[in-house]
Amino acid sequence: MAKLERPFDLLAFDAMQRAPMDTDKAKEALLRVAAYLRENRPLPIELAEWIAGAFEVAVNNPGRLSPGNADTGHALLVALHLKANNRRAVKAVPYEVWSVMGGAMGTIDGYQVGVSLNEAARIAAKQFGISESSVKRIYRAEKKAQDEYAEWVRTHPEEVM
Repeated sequence: MAKLERPFDLLAFDAMQRAPMDTDKAKEALLRVAAYLRENRPLPIELAEWIAGAFEVAVNNPGRLSPGNADTGHALLVALHLKANNRRAVKAVPYEVWSVMGGAMGTIDGYQVGVSLNEAARIAAKQFGISESSVKRIYRAEKKAQDEYAEWVRTHPEEVM
């Protein structure tokens, strides 16, 4: 079977990154999915994974996304970030927090030349208008994801463009 060429859609990627914080961005991402489907084009991998993940969790375990309400439809809306159970996520894109923190802490040849983690968190918290603890939590999660991706790229060079 021939391998499908999957496009990268920067606008869709940005909308997906911001969807947990902004319902309008979630709608934008879904409209981009609709456009790809209507034009019978392959979905960018990020959109495909997002939609598939939302369907799977909503169908297989709706109570996970909607505690006390195991309704599949409600869980799907939560998974697609069209509804929130409590409050919306903080308005900071994880990659942007990671970039600001990494830039502030800076390393050259493995030596830290920038500020400490706590000082970088203060800088990012002020920039994004969120708490330092939220910044650190977001930073750690994104750093883990970036490290896992870097390891995947290192071990799968034939799959990297």
